[in-house]
Amino acid sequence: MLVIAIVSTLAAALIGALVFPALMPAGVTAETRLVVGNQTLGAQRVPGYAEATVTLAETYARFITMGTVKKAAAPTLSDLQATVIPGNPVIRVQATAANARDASAGVAAAAQALIKSVNQVAGTSVDQTREIYLAKRTASDQAQAKVDFYRALVTNSTKPSATLLAAQEAAVRTAALARIESDAYVTIVQNELVDGTIQSAGLTVIMDPLVSAPSKKPMLLGLLLGGGLAVLGWGAASVIGQARRREQASLVP
Repeated sequence: MLVIAIVSTLAAALIGALVFPALMPAGVTAETRLVVGNQTLGAQRVPGYAEATVTLAETYARFITMGTVKKAAAPTLSDLQATVIPGNPVIRVQATAANARDASAGVAAAAQALIKSVNQVAGTSVDQTREIYLAKRTASDQAQAKVDFYRALVTNSTKPSATLLAAQEAAVRTAALARIESDAYVTIVQNELVDGTIQSAGLTVIMDPLVSAPSKKPMLLGLLLGGGLAVLGWGAASVIGQARRREQASLVP
């Protein structure tokens, strides 16, 4: 009887190890990592910059949801999440799918979508300054064209009027101010571009998608579950058998 119990327990454990993983949703996980900002020594020396990138990483990680990746990019994608390594501006993006290809595609698509969104926001300030500079440059060119116009009138006039001379003088002053404003915005744009290079709050991939090995936990859990059920079954059968034997013994005169 003991041999039968042992063999039955081992058989149940083996069946559990084979059947339980099959009943669980299949999943392969891929991971990629991104870093916020510039991690050079110069950037890290900027007061408050390192702390700010850690805070931004925590904020950016919340943008990753299942809706971040289109279904066509990873058809079997079942889970997508982003977490931050504590105290670091590093975002860990993980995607789970039925196969390695979809897991890698899902995590890569999520990372690129986040990079595009964040970098667009980071570049807005420079883009707006460029637009202002172009407007100032156009105004300066128009003012200079007006100066050239009045200068030609004065040159071609044998006796220019006071009104014409006053108009020329006003045009020269306007052109000078317009040129100063235009040159000032050239400097502003240059400074913003330099600051953006040194203190960028954008995202950079620091680890390409890596697929992890399938977990052995479901098989181990199935093994334990099958063996446990077998032991409980034999225990219950033993208790019931003993109770019946006691009952039968009590009926014997």
